[in-house]
Amino acid sequence: MIDRAIDKGLASADPQHQANPQFKGTDNVVLEFIRRREQTLAQIAAMQAAAPPQPDTTVEMAEADVKADIGGSNAKYAAGALKREIMNSYYNHPMIMEDFASGRGKNLDPSQPGSKGPALIIGSGPTLDRNHDLIRGWKGGLFCSSSQCITMLALGKRDFEIVAVDVKTLSDEFMPLDEFDDKGCSLIIHPGMDPEVIHEWRWQKRYFRIIVHGMTFYTEIMPIAYPMIKTTLYVYGCVAAAQVMMAHLMGYGPLFLIGCDFGYPDNQARFTNFKRVGSEWKMDAPSGPPRYTLHPKVTYRNGCASDHFQAYYKQTFFNAWRLNLADIFRVGPGGGLYEVPEISAERLLATQGALESYEYVYSNKDKQDICERYLLQYNTYTFEFPNGQVEFVIFQNPDEEIPKYLDMMNNMFRQQRMPGTLILGEEKGRLNYLRDNEAWARKEARWRWVTTLPQSPTETTSEPPSASG
Repeated sequence: MIDRAIDKGLASADPQHQANPQFKGTDNVVLEFIRRREQTLAQIAAMQAAAPPQPDTTVEMAEADVKADIGGSNAKYAAGALKREIMNSYYNHPMIMEDFASGRGKNLDPSQPGSKGPALIIGSGPTLDRNHDLIRGWKGGLFCSSSQCITMLALGKRDFEIVAVDVKTLSDEFMPLDEFDDKGCSLIIHPGMDPEVIHEWRWQKRYFRIIVHGMTFYTEIMPIAYPMIKTTLYVYGCVAAAQVMMAHLMGYGPLFLIGCDFGYPDNQARFTNFKRVGSEWKMDAPSGPPRYTLHPKVTYRNGCASDHFQAYYKQTFFNAWRLNLADIFRVGPGGGLYEVPEISAERLLATQGALESYEYVYSNKDKQDICERYLLQYNTYTFEFPNGQVEFVIFQNPDEEIPKYLDMMNNMFRQQRMPGTLILGEEKGRLNYLRDNEAWARKEARWRWVTTLPQSPTETTSEPPSASG
């Protein structure tokens, strides 16, 4: 045993392991980091302003030709934004601990599905501009991202949820910050966000952790660093998809999409924001038509213009929808989500989301089929395991790779003594069903999809007899 009388330092209080009574939610180390980062961003902005404008691309493609690469996107994220997220999670630790100690921060807790009633999901697409009256008259839940939160305040909303998942989000999206006083808004974030967002938002915060299987930072390090944050979610880089998952997790349903266009209807790039002028809210000038510079133009099957970047986000939306199978509707015509049932703004405002049973177009089986067929065109295959867990796997050569994958997973089941088996014959039959273009044409007609271009081609090949089937 150590004799504390030998060293007076051991007998005194350790300032590094005692609560700091002077800490009031301001961390000087973080503030210095933010100041240095602001200087760097200003230098980058000056360099970008001096660079010649990026020329428009002339490449155009149909939706069926888009091959978004989740694996490649994850690799690019790991090479760039992940490093920033790791650094942020270290800087943020004292502030998040203080949030939980003070009660300002809480875990994003789940609730019984549908227990909290309908909710709006707000995106940054042009169709948001058409639905201001609906938003003003809406009485249920509302989820938006940091990009639209000021617009929601300008439309008179209170007590709504703001979702921020992009590690590059800065606090300027919440300005003027004093407008949030007494509005009852909550910010839903993860520990990898930019420190200034966590530092500046002084109201309720709900925390979750991002989960990415196979990445040690998410599966092992973050649970140790933040044990009080128990809820984990897939994010896929798309905030609209994240809002849907969070709303469903928190017990809201059905969900109604406004401005979640994944494209540019009416040849407009995005929604029109508000700003405060004196004591009044004024709309900015409308955004102009989209420019196709880094991302080629894509035309969806319903004729809506988009680009490769938005088409990738649409794919991630279907990943999220397949995981939660929520009842989702899009409000009004336009946009790229022609697969989602439509409801008019007038009908939604009159009912406040309390719809009749016949208005729920899809069964859970329909949702599964729609999502899995759509993901197939991106070489993404959906597997539901015996325990109910859903995984998305990309195969470049499915006929060769799927049998190997199933053998690997079944061996793991046996080694871990897990019940159930994935059978190749059943899986091949499932793929043939999802690839039956003629049958799907009949389904689309029955569901009244508004499309002007052919359905996405899915390669249908004759399947050899399955040994394991």
